[in-house]
Amino acid sequence: LPYLVYPQLALSPLFEVVSRQGLLPLAVVGQYLQRITSALDYAHQHGILHRNLSPACISISMQPNATPPQSDTSVKSEQATGRLLISEFGYRRIIELSRADLRTESGNIQRRPAYDGSCETSAPEQLLGQPIDTYTDVYACGVVLYHLLTGHAPFEGATRDEVARQHLYAQVPALYAWRKDVPGALNEVLKK
Repeated sequence: LPYLVYPQLALSPLFEVVSRQGLLPLAVVGQYLQRITSALDYAHQHGILHRNLSPACISISMQPNATPPQSDTSVKSEQATGRLLISEFGYRRIIELSRADLRTESGNIQRRPAYDGSCETSAPEQLLGQPIDTYTDVYACGVVLYHLLTGHAPFEGATRDEVARQHLYAQVPALYAWRKDVPGALNEVLKK
């Protein structure tokens, strides 16, 4: 059976830190983004895709006596404390490989679903069952960045299908509705 091993650490999921602290200063978001993209870049250079990057699989290992960054935007040189840990690298792939196509009693082959991961950060090609590559993780990273900046995902809905349709057809909601301090260029980057 495939399995994953993780170090035993005192971790706080990043989405909990964001919801506890409110809107993080842009400098702190930038530090977190740099750490996340650095990890993705390293994995991609070694031929590994995450496939399901989301705020739920990014955690902060808090240093002893450290407090998470405050949301006071007047702090000019805010330092993000703790070490980021991105878990579940390749986890979706392990699940995909461990599922065999099922043969029904009539002898027909029942295919497994093309993608059944989280759709909060799913790239359109995943949702359509098309081949994926590093851009799939880059798309998810953009959704994580949106979450870090606003405290929520860009697309929300009552069902998985509602969220998936928005990823496929909707425009990314402008950041200005939730924050006035973001540069216009950042909003344009997230649209892509």
